[in-house]
Amino acid sequence: MVEATQHAFREILSHGHYDFINLMSGSDYPLTSADRFVQFLARHPNRTFLEFEEEGGTWWQEAQNRLKQYHLADFRFKGNQKIERLLNQILPSRSIPLSLQIVGRSQWLVLCRGHILYILDFIKRNPLVSRFFKLTWGSDEVIFQTILFNSIYRNELVNNNLRYIDWGEGQARPKTLTTEDLPVLKASGKFFARKFDTDVDREVLDRLDEWILSC
Repeated sequence: MVEATQHAFREILSHGHYDFINLMSGSDYPLTSADRFVQFLARHPNRTFLEFEEEGGTWWQEAQNRLKQYHLADFRFKGNQKIERLLNQILPSRSIPLSLQIVGRSQWLVLCRGHILYILDFIKRNPLVSRFFKLTWGSDEVIFQTILFNSIYRNELVNNNLRYIDWGEGQARPKTLTTEDLPVLKASGKFFARKFDTDVDREVLDRLDEWILSC
């Protein structure tokens, strides 16, 4: 996922001067018009919108095993889970490179051009960081936030990824949103929401389209 995102960054930037790149999944959907989103970004140049927690938060308690243990999910071969368990039994806990302060939470980000260029250059210049995150489970939820948080751009980060996500069910995945959630979606003040599934509720997307066009 991290490598695919970097390729996407390079491909997009090679085809024009874009001020922002917004990472979305097929389960995301807008809550406002594209024009309003562009106007919002124009009022916030050189800002990156992302969600992260620092050490000590609820997310950090769960994330420690991601960082300290070896994970071979990126390596597809028979017996990789057995080797992974063996490595974690005989090797010491992994050390975070460059004394980076790890932050993270969500992989869905809105990044400005300058920050993207910095990320790409940083990863290229620091192979130890690439190697560390290649062995980190769910590194797409950590790596970009961590690089920017430990940079001169820290004060340009906005801890808000502009998405409405409902984690209230206490599951590993957020709630699938339906027409019952329309009132809170409309009142959220967010630009996007996730997750949606047309096999669960198709009507909610039609209702959102009607609402966006009427605003």
